[in-house]
Amino acid sequence: MEEKLREKLNDFLHRREVRSQARAAATKGQKSVVVEFRQLLEHDEELARYLLERPEDFLQTAAQELLGMTGAPLQLRVRALGKDNTVEIRNLRESHLRKFIQVEGIVTKASEVRPEVLVAAWRCRWCGYLHEVPQEGEVLTKPTLCENPNCTQRTGPFELDIENSKFRDWQHLSLQERPEQLGRGRMPRRLECIVREDLTEKAVPGNHVEVTGFLQALPERTREGQKRTVFRKIFMVNYLEVRQKGVEEIDLSEEEIQKIKELSKDPHLREKLIRSIAPNIYGHEQVKEGILLQLMGSDPVELDEARIRGDLHLLLVGDPGCLVADERIVLGDGAIVKIGELGSQHLQPLNTQVLTGEGYRRALATRFHIYRDQPVLEIVTETGKSIKGTYNHPILCLERRGRCTVQVWKRLDEIQPGDRVVTVPWIPCTITAPVKTGWRPLERKHGPRPKCKLPAELDEEVAALLGYLLGNGWVRRCRVGFNINREEEDLLPVLSSIVERKFGLPLRVREKKPAPGRVGQREVRRRTPIFIAELCSIDVAANLSFLREKRVPALIMRSGNKVVAEFLAWLFEANGCVFFKGRGGIQLESESLELLRDVQMLLLRFGIHSRIVGSNLRICRAESILKFSESIGFRSKKKTARLAKLAGGRRELPRRPRKQLSERVIMVLPAGRADVYDIEVPDGHRFIANGIISHNTAKSALLKWVSNVAPRGLYTSAVKSTAAGLTATAVRDELTGGWSLEAGALVIADGGVACVDEFEKMDEREANAILESLEQQTISVSKGGIVATLNTRTSVLAAANPKGGRIDPNLSVAEQIKIPPVLLSRFDLIFPVRDAPDPQTDDKISSHMIGLHSRAGKVVKPPISPELLKKYIVYAKKNIHPQIKSKEVEEKIKQFYINWRSVAANPGNPLPITPRQLESIIRLAKANARARLSEEVTEEDVGCAIRLVEYMLKEVGVDYRTGKVDIDTIMTGQPKSQRDRMVKFMEVLKELEKRYPEGIPESEIFREAARRGLTDPNFVRGLLDEEVTRGWVFVVKEEKGETYYARVIKK
Repeated sequence: MEEKLREKLNDFLHRREVRSQARAAATKGQKSVVVEFRQLLEHDEELARYLLERPEDFLQTAAQELLGMTGAPLQLRVRALGKDNTVEIRNLRESHLRKFIQVEGIVTKASEVRPEVLVAAWRCRWCGYLHEVPQEGEVLTKPTLCENPNCTQRTGPFELDIENSKFRDWQHLSLQERPEQLGRGRMPRRLECIVREDLTEKAVPGNHVEVTGFLQALPERTREGQKRTVFRKIFMVNYLEVRQKGVEEIDLSEEEIQKIKELSKDPHLREKLIRSIAPNIYGHEQVKEGILLQLMGSDPVELDEARIRGDLHLLLVGDPGCLVADERIVLGDGAIVKIGELGSQHLQPLNTQVLTGEGYRRALATRFHIYRDQPVLEIVTETGKSIKGTYNHPILCLERRGRCTVQVWKRLDEIQPGDRVVTVPWIPCTITAPVKTGWRPLERKHGPRPKCKLPAELDEEVAALLGYLLGNGWVRRCRVGFNINREEEDLLPVLSSIVERKFGLPLRVREKKPAPGRVGQREVRRRTPIFIAELCSIDVAANLSFLREKRVPALIMRSGNKVVAEFLAWLFEANGCVFFKGRGGIQLESESLELLRDVQMLLLRFGIHSRIVGSNLRICRAESILKFSESIGFRSKKKTARLAKLAGGRRELPRRPRKQLSERVIMVLPAGRADVYDIEVPDGHRFIANGIISHNTAKSALLKWVSNVAPRGLYTSAVKSTAAGLTATAVRDELTGGWSLEAGALVIADGGVACVDEFEKMDEREANAILESLEQQTISVSKGGIVATLNTRTSVLAAANPKGGRIDPNLSVAEQIKIPPVLLSRFDLIFPVRDAPDPQTDDKISSHMIGLHSRAGKVVKPPISPELLKKYIVYAKKNIHPQIKSKEVEEKIKQFYINWRSVAANPGNPLPITPRQLESIIRLAKANARARLSEEVTEEDVGCAIRLVEYMLKEVGVDYRTGKVDIDTIMTGQPKSQRDRMVKFMEVLKELEKRYPEGIPESEIFREAARRGLTDPNFVRGLLDEEVTRGWVFVVKEEKGETYYARVIKK
């Protein structure tokens, strides 16, 4: 550092506030002096700039000055650089190397504290002279020569004297980007950090920290020990500050606070808040109300040796809304693919653009879903379009409300014949490059090599041949062929030329003359002869075998418009015609309905509207006929002339461009069961399926919305997460080789909301790991010599699917989800999202959507924008701390609890509620008061909380056999009626043992059980198998078709 700057630094350190802090630190034995960057900037701007540009020199010089001033080895630590000098982890580049910057993130890993040698004492083995060598870098440095002039062996060797060496504490931390900093579909980036001295053990995994320091590049080494040309980034921390959790991280301006206070005075505030939760997902008011209260939360109750959580946990159980594998999805470039081909694994990450049905607008599909063996429904429109999916899969519909036409999302089971679904009039395509065919000759062990050529790319000529073969040809084991009428004989030279150029083989042509035939008793003769053309090649036939399916090939669906136009022209040439009956039009005939639907989709590439009638696809609109004539056309002279005549008549009509924006549904029918698929499209939640606007996965979209709006939200899936990934674990540290703590999703989301999808996919180990987090809100880790407890003060919003894919109304929800009852009982609210059509519910859904949508195509913003809603939540959690102060409120809660508990006083009645639900009511009431920005819980808040808990108990806590609320359905997984029947079953076994000491016949068990009132043989069979599995009952013998059982313990 220059002398001029050194004097300025000395003057700064001798300022009263800095000098007094330095002397106090030296007296107390502290190791650092903390100043704000603002203080340095106010003192001298040039000095502040020098810190930013040359931090190592600046801090080293400051340490020397402090040593001279106080006589103690103190470090200068600079905090609060401000937003201008704060860099996001993912934006760190080589320009930031050795620059003083500030970084924010979440600590995901913390190593043990280790000693780092600062000054190494080396003792000469020959003379015993002690050398003090300051250490820099990561490799221990030895003296080169002994400084003792009397040493006889000045080159050493030297040994390290640990007792006389000077050490300092050292720790390795790993920072990760905060969840709220991540864009949609982006992976969080990490940054390795080194902290020393008094900064060690200041942060633990899960802490949100703000660090200042400088970035260094350290070389990586190969396995052979050689240095690589690519370096790793290490952040040398000068100052570390642990920030408060969740909402305290977000600062609000005075203008924003004033806007929030004005909003709280709105008499319809509650309704607006609920309507603003996930506005793109219709209905589910109770679910949205529960999520609103979860986002608000309540304060924990701190006791002397215990802590009662204030965070709310919610579980959503619903059916997956998906499509069958064959439904055609339009990608961002206009390619048309089957949805089942987009992925191969459930929850597989995607990075595929899809068209949203809004012109050229594209959105990114980020995840692939598969659900096995689901019930399927099919709707068919007036033009023959069809879509098959689960009963609850939403598609976009048009509804007439007064003078307005509004767009609404409806489930397939809500759609009735006569409803109108939104369709696309045109599919834009930007594909220009030819598609690779991937055709290869067959492998041969013997015999000559193949003589044919196989095209590597699908061009217009190959597409023409494929079109004609699909329409009027055949593919057999060793040859490919087609027929041509004499009236279209002019096509034969063209097709022969294509075959010879592209496949290198001649086309064998023979004429088949008319032959007599019979229609009833009358003899007829075919009018004209036909030509039969064949290409004989086992390799060509094998590679074209996909044409046997009578579907448009996937190669064509992925090709550009020039290739598609040629394919369609020859397909229509083979099996199409121009007719003049009635209005006239163009027609394609096929027995394959799916082929016609494929062609219907391809015609949308050119904006051509078509209609499927029976086994024919017809183009009758004047504008579509002209587009067909201009973009596709026919290839034979005869059909070209007829098309020209038809188009000529249409050109004389006045041009009235018309876009088909919706189509009437004519049929809704069950389609059996099938594996179903879906994709997540976070931006817009929509895509094109079979020309119809379809919605993506709703539950996942709801969880993603919450994770984006919550002040500290995080989304994860139980399928792709281990127990350690959800909680925390001890792992090997890459830098030190020792053990370090690494935080999981719940620790990272500490102070926020953790959204866990596919919750039922957790195994027993993962369920046990998350149980402590849900109740105590801590995670205990004991591994590798590390025993630690981390905070997980997190609200959990979980989503699960029922075992059979759909919720069975004849079974309790607890019986239908693979979640242990001990885990299920920790949720404050459980919401089943059922798919039962209900006119009243449908009317409410439509009314709700009217408030969100205006005239067709223009979507109205929600009552409260996500940005304002997030700030409203932040302000409420920061400043509002509701308490129960009124005796009337306490009495209302008590009366509800006592009244419900009193039901169990009657013999035979189950227990409907436990203290856990009482705690949930108190938490929900406080959250409701906080949503109103009220410091006091009112009777109205308690009423809302009781209503939600009652709704949950009546939906998921009812024993379907008795129709009574039984909390044991949730708490233990077995209602009282089932336990009573189990006791009765064991009494049956005990009684039969006396009559059959050598073994009880199975038939007698069923007979006696029926006599005792256990008339359901499936239930008896289930109990018997369960007891055998548990080992309380065993099979004695099997003879003459009868199985004999006995109990293990006979009391």
